[in-house]
Amino acid sequence: MSAKVYTKQMSHEEAMSDLRHALQAMTEETDGVRHPELLRELSREHPNTIKIIESLHPLRRYTCFVHAFGFTERPQYVLIAQIGFNYVYASPEFAHWLFDQGHLSEITESDLVPGDLAFYSSTDGRFRHAAIFFGSDRFQSKWGLGYLFEHRLFEVPDSYGNSARFFRGLSYAQAIRSFVCYADSKGMHFRNRSLCEDSQ
Repeated sequence: MSAKVYTKQMSHEEAMSDLRHALQAMTEETDGVRHPELLRELSREHPNTIKIIESLHPLRRYTCFVHAFGFTERPQYVLIAQIGFNYVYASPEFAHWLFDQGHLSEITESDLVPGDLAFYSSTDGRFRHAAIFFGSDRFQSKWGLGYLFEHRLFEVPDSYGNSARFFRGLSYAQAIRSFVCYADSKGMHFRNRSLCEDSQ
């Protein structure tokens, strides 16, 4: 019997919201320095609760999935990702691999605790975006090459999809061990392969 999938679908009104379209246009602005100004402008017409979070790391050095798994500027992750030449990194494919391998525990929205994860998807079911739950319908995620934001679940650009699935958060030790095994599965073989063999 297949595992039950817990998915929160947006209402039609949310999915078609002008706010999400405006946020999409903002993230498509390649000059990320302009994003705070653009957010202030669109907020006058489309009220929201979005806040920019000061990043401790260069914005172009990480993505939403890198942030969600706690990999930002971690030496072991950076080393593997650099060797992988942008082919092996914390991507939506890595998130699907974690799920397929049984390394992610799916939960309901009501079961969320701070540190848990939300993965967004569209009609094809493929993950497009990742956020970390902080409590009280507050999530934190990195948007494209732009800033790190705090927001409600669906206060995100509309290209990220109209549904979300929720997963128990991983510790850094769990996440990096799984990433090493993922890299191994992609052809990056390591001396100590017992790490992956033990996790099967």
